[in-house]
Amino acid sequence: MTKKAVTPALISEFYGKMNDFLEIYLQAALLIVVAITALWLLSLRLKNASIADVFWGSGFVMCCWLYFLQTPDGAPLRKWLICALVTIWGLRLSIYIFSRNAGKPEDYRYAKWREENGNNWW
Repeated sequence: MTKKAVTPALISEFYGKMNDFLEIYLQAALLIVVAITALWLLSLRLKNASIADVFWGSGFVMCCWLYFLQTPDGAPLRKWLICALVTIWGLRLSIYIFSRNAGKPEDYRYAKWREENGNNWW
């Protein structure tokens, strides 16, 4: 194995890839912040913070597909398999928690925090 000389072009290529990598993760962070903010506003309207629990699995699914779409390079079959498995797992988790909580009052932990904090709950 031969070593590559560290050249300005190699350094530039490295930082270019690092910027691409960080940009994708910042896009995912923005996606999650927007989704969580919308969920939080909905929970305030419904007076039920338990709906946040349902989001966990779906959040992973959203990020996985964002990464898939933003990274055209790589092994396509492996990328499809990973996204399919994350989607199955994430949706299963969200559907399970949704069905477990459907028709029930707010989770006792959130209800307790709501009671303890009064008008400052939001």
